[in-house]
Amino acid sequence: MEQELKKGLIKTVVFLLLFAVIYFVLTLFFAEGINQLAAWFANRFGVSGMVLGVFVTDSIISPISPDLFLMLFMKSPLKDAWPFWVLMMGMASTAAGIFGTLCGRYLRNFPWAKRYLAKIEAKYGGTIRQYGLYGVVLGALTPIPFSVTCWMAGALNLPIRSVFFASLWRIPRIFLSYFFFAFSDQIHLLLQKMF
Repeated sequence: MEQELKKGLIKTVVFLLLFAVIYFVLTLFFAEGINQLAAWFANRFGVSGMVLGVFVTDSIISPISPDLFLMLFMKSPLKDAWPFWVLMMGMASTAAGIFGTLCGRYLRNFPWAKRYLAKIEAKYGGTIRQYGLYGVVLGALTPIPFSVTCWMAGALNLPIRSVFFASLWRIPRIFLSYFFFAFSDQIHLLLQKMF
């Protein structure tokens, strides 16, 4: 399991670097547009809208990353109060994990889901109960969709308290992503000087 955690952490760093490169390229060519979008979003929805956006994207199985809201926040005029709001985004993400776990538990009420989950439990039940919470931690820290791991934790009836503590790893992950965005301008300037 330690090897899987190392792989997960490596994937996280690679994902964040890839996201930073994409962010760099976007800001290089579309900086004014991104700043305008961030200002519009901040004026229209405020930081609480960004926190809600993180909750929604981490609650449902969605292709939208909560990192999008961090990027908008970084470019918004509201970024001066970042420690509080980034913490709120991390807590919203953690709450979304619990919500997803409860949704996963609700799935057990449907006959088609019961049959599917019975097959998974028959094949992997012991392993999931033994290592399932590591899956939630990996989902919290890595590009593995956090919502999917939480829904599965609920569907497989993992203890909610344990899922909560595993979901708390989402807070440092949100801060780490924020720091990548926060220093992207300095990286951008450095790369411009180099090339």
